[in-house]
Amino acid sequence: MRILTCLLILILFLSGCATVYNPATRKEEFILINTASEVALGRSIDAQIRNEYAIYPDVFIQERARRLGEAVAQVCERKDLTYHFLVLKSKANKKEVNAFSTPGGYVYIFKDLMDEANDDELIGVISHEVGHIAAKHAVKRLQLAMGYNILVSLAFRGENATSIKQMMGIVNNLIALGYSRQDELQADRLAVRYTYNAGYDLNGLLTFMRKLQNIYQDNTPAILNFLRTHPPYEQRQQLLAEEIARIKQEQ
Repeated sequence: MRILTCLLILILFLSGCATVYNPATRKEEFILINTASEVALGRSIDAQIRNEYAIYPDVFIQERARRLGEAVAQVCERKDLTYHFLVLKSKANKKEVNAFSTPGGYVYIFKDLMDEANDDELIGVISHEVGHIAAKHAVKRLQLAMGYNILVSLAFRGENATSIKQMMGIVNNLIALGYSRQDELQADRLAVRYTYNAGYDLNGLLTFMRKLQNIYQDNTPAILNFLRTHPPYEQRQQLLAEEIARIKQEQ
């Protein structure tokens, strides 16, 4: 009973201290994982990704991703991170029209996706991934999955190797399975906003989705990974069109 009482007091204390306003989502949110912990986790995952995938060797391709990524980073709401944009080679005999992000400001784009997208479309894709980071989608999923472990870690002012390993496993599953329907749609809305604020065609992400749908149609096995998220891409296209129209009306 004493342990339960102490945990309840701890939870109530943390609830008051960890509720912060997120300018990306425009909501008060309960966040337990601080930026330093998130960056440390992202750094560990980056090392794992670099062991699993080869970095695309062309410096001009890397510079294109970095240039567009920095344009998004400058207009997104989250400024407490240093963003990293890296182009990966697909694995042998596998086409990867895909991009993903991890906690701590890391965005990865496969070369196959870059081949299919012009700059307006590519910055739309990057904006979507930065949207996940700015909205702290992975962080909130981690909190939900680890709950008690995070509370104990915070209570003792530290994180051990076991908790870091658990968090890395959860993030890896998140990359493989995708975000929730709500998270994906929110990242799409943010993508339109960031693309427009960066000075690019705010239709970029929408035209990219339509392009892939027209090219590949139902041949989805490793090709449409970027579109294979919880919401059907028809729904995402409709939401993007509505968000584009809303921003145009505000101008």
